[in-house]
Amino acid sequence: DMYILRRFAEFAKATIKLRSDLPAILDEFATRLFEELDYGNEAGNSVRFKGLYGSIEGLVVPEVYMPFCSRHVITMEWLQGTKPPWAEGPGRGRARDVPQSERDEWKMLVRTGVKCNLKQLLDDGFFHADPHSGNLLRTTDGKLGYLDFGMMSTLPSQRRYAVIVAIV
Repeated sequence: DMYILRRFAEFAKATIKLRSDLPAILDEFATRLFEELDYGNEAGNSVRFKGLYGSIEGLVVPEVYMPFCSRHVITMEWLQGTKPPWAEGPGRGRARDVPQSERDEWKMLVRTGVKCNLKQLLDDGFFHADPHSGNLLRTTDGKLGYLDFGMMSTLPSQRRYAVIVAIV
């Protein structure tokens, strides 16, 4: 299927004057897609992520059982929890409808997520490229759990410095 899409992209690039390199974009998409489907790669990403960020207070990264993982199978710790509060849908999860204690927990989850994301992007450069509400979890003990490490990326130090300079 990717081969057919790439041939179409090459044809489109040759016949339609595009300012973007459609085949290169498709190649990048295909690379990320195949990385996402390789559970051995995902297991390695998870172990690396846990090593870099697992010590952040309030953050949980599931344990991976490497002897039981392969390209087609990943075996990891089950995290019990619920969707984070910002994923509860329209009309639900609004601060005015929630007790103060739960709002305080939400703030802690957000702070933990921000701290983790800033460390990913600015300190280490290895980041979770798909942190949507389906890949984040509020654990039963009120921590922020990260899931699904199939789509990760690395931000080179020069780009990290450029982001820091732009912010400061």
